[in-house]
Amino acid sequence: MKSTTLFLTGLTCAIALCMATAPAIALAAPPSPTPAPASQTPEPTAANDDGILIHIESTDDRDLELFEVTGKAVAVGSGGTASAVSFRRICDAPCDVRIPTTPSYFIGGPRVSNSGHFRVPRSQDQVSLRVRPGRPGVRAGAFLLSTLGLVAVVTGVAVHVLGNRPTGNGLLVGGSLGIAGSVPMFVFGRTKVRLGNDRG
Repeated sequence: MKSTTLFLTGLTCAIALCMATAPAIALAAPPSPTPAPASQTPEPTAANDDGILIHIESTDDRDLELFEVTGKAVAVGSGGTASAVSFRRICDAPCDVRIPTTPSYFIGGPRVSNSGHFRVPRSQDQVSLRVRPGRPGVRAGAFLLSTLGLVAVVTGVAVHVLGNRPTGNGLLVGGSLGIAGSVPMFVFGRTKVRLGNDRG
């Protein structure tokens, strides 16, 4: 009996010793595979980093200037909405300078009405701006004529409703003709810019 007890005690100690000294790697989880390095994709760069060569052609001999729009702001209040544009002068026609392709631009001058804002293409190395200069006086006359026409129409409606139909009809007709006449003045008074192909 004593020998059996000693045998069992020795067997237990041997099992405990084996478990205590077993290599740790046998119980550890297999290491996760090392992730493959991410591919290095270069960031895309904008086309024509050096800008595009601009040449300005005009339909008359008035001085033209190219301006870059540097900022815009809009203020809204109870009395209405107001907008403002900041800009800087780039060059005088015919220019022949390189400009960035990202900003917006417009054409103006001392005796020229401003054109609408436009952008130059990224896909070309050079481009010609074909300009038909407008006249500030014509645009000012268009504003005046359209305003007077609108006032006449509103007044004519009021007079017509009050019972004086002949006078009201005359104001309606005159005001409508004034508004219609201001349309071509707006069109021809504004500077037009057309982007042509490169000069090469």
